[in-house]
Amino acid sequence: MYYNLITVTVLGNVQTVKIVIHVPLKTVDRHLTIYKLFVFLTRISDNKFVKYSIEFPYFGLSDNQHDFIFLTEADLSHCKTKGITVYPANVAIYNSQILN
Repeated sequence: MYYNLITVTVLGNVQTVKIVIHVPLKTVDRHLTIYKLFVFLTRISDNKFVKYSIEFPYFGLSDNQHDFIFLTEADLSHCKTKGITVYPANVAIYNSQILN
């Protein structure tokens, strides 16, 4: 399965060639369920409604329900999916028990 998830990048110039291998590591408590947030109209008076604009339409929650992530459409498009979804390392995972 790791052969499908590993990313290899080759960087080079006249003097050197560098190979960068990204191997995602999986731990038991890092399984996340992704939810898409839908925003509905909210009534503020008899004939006025507002619709909130959200920056992160996707919300990921871990199995232990302490860790979570926020994702944009662009973040989600950078995730790899082949039976298992792998998030890039640039997405922060927050812990609800630690003040952010």
